[in-house]
Amino acid sequence: MLKSAPAKLLFSILSLLIITSAAFAEASLKQLAEDAISEDRTASDAAIKELRNRGYEGLNALLRESRSSIEAHYSQTGDPDKWNLISHAIDSVARQKDAWASGLYWHTDLDAAKAESARTGKPIISLRLLGNLDEELSCANSRFFRAILYTDPKVSSLMRNGFVLHWRSQRPAPVMTVDYGNGRKLVTTITGNSIHYVLNSKGEVLDALPGLYSPNVFSEQLRTIEAIRAAQLVESSIVVRAHQTRTRNSLLVRWRGDLELLGNDPETADKTVDSDIESIAIASDELPSAVIAAPRAVTKFVAESSLLRLTAIDRAELLANTDFTKWRELARLYDESVLSEQSIRFIRLKADPKGERSDSDLRKMSARLAETIALDTVRNQYLFRTNLLGWLTESGGRDLDKFNERIYSELFLTPDSDAWLGLYSPADFNGIAYNGVVK
Repeated sequence: MLKSAPAKLLFSILSLLIITSAAFAEASLKQLAEDAISEDRTASDAAIKELRNRGYEGLNALLRESRSSIEAHYSQTGDPDKWNLISHAIDSVARQKDAWASGLYWHTDLDAAKAESARTGKPIISLRLLGNLDEELSCANSRFFRAILYTDPKVSSLMRNGFVLHWRSQRPAPVMTVDYGNGRKLVTTITGNSIHYVLNSKGEVLDALPGLYSPNVFSEQLRTIEAIRAAQLVESSIVVRAHQTRTRNSLLVRWRGDLELLGNDPETADKTVDSDIESIAIASDELPSAVIAAPRAVTKFVAESSLLRLTAIDRAELLANTDFTKWRELARLYDESVLSEQSIRFIRLKADPKGERSDSDLRKMSARLAETIALDTVRNQYLFRTNLLGWLTESGGRDLDKFNERIYSELFLTPDSDAWLGLYSPADFNGIAYNGVVK
């Protein structure tokens, strides 16, 4: 009994040290969070830098410290000056504009994201966009991501817990100012598109979600990858290639089935191919459960996927039979544009910071937005994603930069070689000196 006393004492001391260390770390984080939102710019900058270095731990500490102020901001009762300090600190730590509503932490260095992916076993979501994600005037798609996807609880939870997040700017977003001459100005961005790549720890492309999706469809696609990750097979090129092939073919089968459901007759249908692929795209419900079960029977899964490839539906024929009117009808087949209460709350606050618009006006805005999201989703799934998945199965997605270059050149039609993003041509005359170009 006496011999065990020193061991018990040592255990008690170690336990006390652990508890004390944890309490000290928590107090340290709390102090950093307080300093980050202080008016002392030097102290604030230093605290923000340290919180940023601590990743989600630092961001979560700042969000906890700012909880009451965030709620006051939602209810439009907070102090605007204090809020500017808080939102700046949170955005700087997270490297995302309006991160107070999403709670997401983003890497801006792909090598750092790959290292974190290798350490945790989590795949990477790598966003390519025009402009910067931590700025108000990034491209329209990325602004919709922040408002509609990242604020959705199920989407943000999936992204935060199942993936390492990274973003990189493709190029600056073109900003347009319309001056009405009576004191009113409209400032927005024009053109541009964004894409979420899903990568393994080597930086190889597993999947890609182009443009805007509804929260339901976006989260469903991420869950499919999550299931493959859970089986520790995201590094398996065989399983990944099978996932890409099966996903593409299941989308083509569903596209054809939806057209038949609408009563489309290929012999009499309008053969006009819709060329407006700016940013409108198709809703998809849950992918076949076999995708989730694949890791349990890899050989069977790969064999079935090969068979599907041989019997693949002619995508060009589907496209020829889907004009813009048909896209709208296809979008109405699915109720995939439902927004979470959290997202609606954020959207209303963003659109009406001073609470000046009527409830009726805001409801109309939300309804119109929902229709647009459904149309975007349906086109992105059927038109864009079936295309890029075909490219992925050909190339294997090993070279992200090369694959991304093809996406922006051939899918989004905004190649790096066009400095004007299709908005200006020296061959056109508009009656303004230098054709309006300011150098």
